[in-house]
Amino acid sequence: MNKCWAPLILFSGAALATAAMAQSAIEHHAWQRKEALVPLSRTAVAITGPIRVSANSVSFGGKSVPAKNLGLFWRVWGDDGMQHTAAIYQLLADPGPLRQGNSLCGSSERDRARFIVLWESYDESSGGAVNMAAWSSETPPQDRDSAGLCATFAYVWKVR
Repeated sequence: MNKCWAPLILFSGAALATAAMAQSAIEHHAWQRKEALVPLSRTAVAITGPIRVSANSVSFGGKSVPAKNLGLFWRVWGDDGMQHTAAIYQLLADPGPLRQGNSLCGSSERDRARFIVLWESYDESSGGAVNMAAWSSETPPQDRDSAGLCATFAYVWKVR
């Protein structure tokens, strides 16, 4: 090997190793915190109230339903047209009537909420938010344009 290339190869290898280690950090999302997410949108105030998300359940204003985390997905979920990392949860039971008799998707079996998607966003006017969208489809949503979208909700996310 030419001695001129040796420092460059060593530097490149170190840079790649550093980049690989930097990307191995664990992501933490606002919905994974223990405290309840406070409603921000009128829809969230009227229908769900505060929500809590755990590894195996979602609580809507104190009404808890079992849920299965299907993983994180990098896609366009919101109206801003930007990609966000979002968690898809399969609701193993419909929460049924929530605040004021409202439901996430509808009152018929065909319209029951089957999936929710959670992602974080930030804008200058409202600050940080956790967004939630509910789907009634039989299959998990792939992005915001997936069939079965019922409603969208926003919750306060305190950026620290």
